[in-house]
Amino acid sequence: ELHVVKTCTGRSDHASFWRAKIPAIVISENFFGGDGDPCYHAKCDIVDDRLNYDYMAKILEVSLDAVEKILQK
Repeated sequence: ELHVVKTCTGRSDHASFWRAKIPAIVISENFFGGDGDPCYHAKCDIVDDRLNYDYMAKILEVSLDAVEKILQK
């Protein structure tokens, strides 16, 4: 299940857009709870069966919807 969180970190790439009053979205999996994957940003961080492509498709769908709404403003 995907959750929309209205507050997010100011340390990510999207933050400079927000500061300039430019709409932007940030997508993060479990950012506030810590990453449960010990391979995150490590040598073992490779494409394998740990990836959930159905979940990624849902993220893409939500992202495209958000971009469409931003462009309509």
